[in-house]
Amino acid sequence: MFIHADMEKKKERIVNLYGETGASPEKRLKEKNKTRAMNYKYYTDRTWGMAGNYHVSLDSGLLGEERCVDLIVGLAKDL
Repeated sequence: MFIHADMEKKKERIVNLYGETGASPEKRLKEKNKTRAMNYKYYTDRTWGMAGNYHVSLDSGLLGEERCVDLIVGLAKDL
């Protein structure tokens, strides 16, 4: 499962959740993504974010967080 959004939606979310302001949201997101990519590579020997590495990929910027949750719960119930 991979959940993603475009940079503008991610910046909006980090400002709303953590109070980030100015240019720092994008910098913080890039640092977090770099760490995520390194961890994913270490544990899976794959490239983080490549759609072919996941069974499901959801755009939370388009669908919204609640819809993503509903879809994930629905998929889990079907398994």
